[in-house]
Amino acid sequence: MGIKIQGKVIQMLRFADDIAILAKDEKHLETILRKLEEVMADYNMKINKKKTKALICGSNNPNRTVVMKIGDEEVKRVKEFCYLGSKITEDGKSNRDIKDRLLQGKRTFNSKRPLLCSNSINLETRKKFLKTYVWSTALYGCETWTISKVEEARILAFEMWCYRAMLKIKWQDKITNEEVLRRIGSGSIL
Repeated sequence: MGIKIQGKVIQMLRFADDIAILAKDEKHLETILRKLEEVMADYNMKINKKKTKALICGSNNPNRTVVMKIGDEEVKRVKEFCYLGSKITEDGKSNRDIKDRLLQGKRTFNSKRPLLCSNSINLETRKKFLKTYVWSTALYGCETWTISKVEEARILAFEMWCYRAMLKIKWQDKITNEEVLRRIGSGSIL
């Protein structure tokens, strides 16, 4: 009834009190929702209809009218929503989420630039701080991303931007990325 991912049928993704239901079409989704309502009623629980949203991914006709209901209430259809910190979109791509996360990573880096670019702090310590503070911000939710070559290049460019700033290497210096990685003493994050 759900969707097949690597040979396994997945119907729900659950975390704390959040549930994302996966179905191959509206009919299956309504069946799953009805069953979920029945099970929840057994435990004196209800679906929060105001927080419930419907997102149709990978449709050949994304503008078609689809009316989803829980009981007699219509479920609002959205083009994207945030689940566990990641943006899920109709096209199933992660490019907007990746751009947003890298922008947050850049802000995080800039907020700690004096520390990250200080020659008075050991490079290994600065790298640990970069990994702990900046990478964790920039790559939050990356496990759910679908990465194309364009997104991969964008992530690598962000990584090089950070390393070049830490080593005080300007783009005009014409130092290759390979040399930057050698000087930083690290492989790429990807």
